[in-house]
Amino acid sequence: MRYRYYINDIEVFPKGDWSIKYQRNEGQIFFRRIFDGELTFMGDDYDLITSLDCEIAAFDIYCSNDLFWQGQFQFPYKVKFDADSCVVVLTPEVVDEYSCIMDKYNIEYDYTVMAVGPIAPIINDCAGGPLHTLPNCYRLGMPTPTGGVNAYLNETINRNTMLNCGLTMRSSFMWRDDFPNGDNYAATYGTNNYITGALNKLEYIYLLRNVAARTSLGGTTCDSATQEFSFKDWETFLRIAFNAYWFIDENGAFRVEHIHYFDPDFAHSDYTLNHDLTRVMDKGGRSFAYRKNKYEYDTGRLYDQERWSWQYYEGTEGGLAHGSDFQGVPIFYGAAENQKSDYVPGDFKEKEFANMSFWSDITWAWGIATNPPNAAGTGQPDTIGCPGFCFLDVDTGTSHIRCETGALSGGANILNGHCSTANLLNHYHQYDRIFLTGDMNSGDVTTFQTAQKHKLQDPVEFPICCDESFDPLNPVRTELGDGQVKAATRKQNSLEVELWHEFDC
Repeated sequence: MRYRYYINDIEVFPKGDWSIKYQRNEGQIFFRRIFDGELTFMGDDYDLITSLDCEIAAFDIYCSNDLFWQGQFQFPYKVKFDADSCVVVLTPEVVDEYSCIMDKYNIEYDYTVMAVGPIAPIINDCAGGPLHTLPNCYRLGMPTPTGGVNAYLNETINRNTMLNCGLTMRSSFMWRDDFPNGDNYAATYGTNNYITGALNKLEYIYLLRNVAARTSLGGTTCDSATQEFSFKDWETFLRIAFNAYWFIDENGAFRVEHIHYFDPDFAHSDYTLNHDLTRVMDKGGRSFAYRKNKYEYDTGRLYDQERWSWQYYEGTEGGLAHGSDFQGVPIFYGAAENQKSDYVPGDFKEKEFANMSFWSDITWAWGIATNPPNAAGTGQPDTIGCPGFCFLDVDTGTSHIRCETGALSGGANILNGHCSTANLLNHYHQYDRIFLTGDMNSGDVTTFQTAQKHKLQDPVEFPICCDESFDPLNPVRTELGDGQVKAATRKQNSLEVELWHEFDC
């Protein structure tokens, strides 16, 4: 097998060493294949490149007749020229299933105008009595009960004034779609969520714009009523609220799944061992895992506690305190909150999960508007600033905001309790914690479902052919066990992997 190179479907013959680096951005689950190195072109290839118009040119690498890597370069701005020697040098950029979204990842779009078909949620007293009807708000994701397209994520991904990526949206975790490998969701889980084992509330999450909430509760409009958010804001919200991650699945769909979906023991995904280095032998008859049992602990991912922060959850705001379940308490790994853990070296460290554009304590909002907390005897709905969203768990049959027992307070009738910090942690965040045991919601020591791996093995390199597949979401086996890929570099005839393994403590 050998590599062949093409610019705009014309074969070229560059010189230079290169590799493909599998890179994962902070907070994302998927890897992208980034070209690393410089390619030098001379002779007819130089003439071809310099004859290009100002354009984005395709650059593809084939393994014999199969596409191995797809990229592009911008001519002339991403090319280095040596006109004296008739030489050009360039580094192509990756083109993949993530390009459409990632190219517009940080661009902010205005969500003031939405599609038709919203719902008007009702604030109730948790005994069934309605107190106030809020203005129309829109679903977080797909599908809608009536089949309409009034979902914020769909608007983001597919609306022609936003990302406009034209992707089909799927989620077994949030909307009970069948799994991408074809497993039928209902056959195993019915109407339940596959993590909580109870009625799937996530398909009934609606978003109310802050400006609509505050004017409905008697406040003034904002100086700027626009709702400008980037895709990064939505990605962060999904991760912080629901421990959910997006990726493009094997069917080419935009998919959102819980972090547990990517564990090798999850029954409905295909992340299984595909490289066992204890069985891959070198010319001397030794495995490529032999005498590679060298490792250290990745202390950069160790924290004494984890805290969740939102737009309106901190103590007293507008003269009224937030409910304890909405304020929440940190997950801590020491003897008590704000104390060191025996397993975290150095100074006390806290990891904060913050998204200051979202909140859910609608009882607080109703309180600052209707129960005057200040000396003047007037409500303060203008405490709700713009932009931002209140996310609500709505019973679409009655339009009432649901109530749920508070995981921290134990209160049996917490309005919008499912969306409180304490309940979100209890329902969705018992996976991928810093350590396997800790304290969640100020209870007894909690044994979490899964914990991060911190034992980092020194890089291991082994041969691989260009037509042999590699998925970095699959574990790789060495003599230390089945490792999780932190990073990988695919060289022209080999693959080097950095692997995390189970933590000893």
